[in-house]
Amino acid sequence: MDIQSSAVETGAFEFGPTINGTFEHGDDGRFQPFASLKGIWTFANNQYSDNEFENQPQADTGVRARLEMGFDFTPSIAAGRTVSVSGSLDGLGDDDYEVWGVSIRLKQKF
Repeated sequence: MDIQSSAVETGAFEFGPTINGTFEHGDDGRFQPFASLKGIWTFANNQYSDNEFENQPQADTGVRARLEMGFDFTPSIAAGRTVSVSGSLDGLGDDDYEVWGVSIRLKQKF
């Protein structure tokens, strides 16, 4: 059985602000929204594989932006439960690359 060869080279630099806030509400609850706008400079992106299924589309070299927004919600700090929701769009400014993402998490302290 032959082992197929593959090589990956990636280089990126990410920069930009994140804005967040904390809003307290009754019974020690907390709502923490955030928004982030990142510039991403991809300066190396090479992928080679003999296996056609491993070659996945990636962002081209150059500059693009990523927007992410979301919140953490803690109904009661004493209960130790937090719900986190966020969504993102990567590829702003790059006509050939677009990635959407959603994350939902539930944390419970014991």
